Amino acid sequence: MKARLAGGVLLALGVGLLLLVFYQAFLAYSSLTAADFEKPAPLTIPTPVGELQAELPGLGAVPKILKVFADSIYFGVMIAAASKIAGKGVDLLRKL
Repeated sequence: MKARLAGGVLLALGVGLLLLVFYQAFLAYSSLTAADFEKPAPLTIPTPVGELQAELPGLGAVPKILKVFADSIYFGVMIAAASKIAGKGVDLLRKL
């Protein structure tokens, strides 16, 4: 009886965590547009007579790309952990 209860709790916890991570991923990625990745990067070049302002096309996307990469790693780890928890719950329920 205790194993069945523990299995149900672990399964519910794992599925809840999966839903939470998918919702977080939806919020993180739904706000991105193609225009976010096309912005030029501002650049200040020091010269003997002052500073020269320039823009590097395409490099403004580097911070966004790094954030997407870091978020993807975070979401992958969280999904793996949540599925492992849900799997343990299923194992406990299956043994009965």
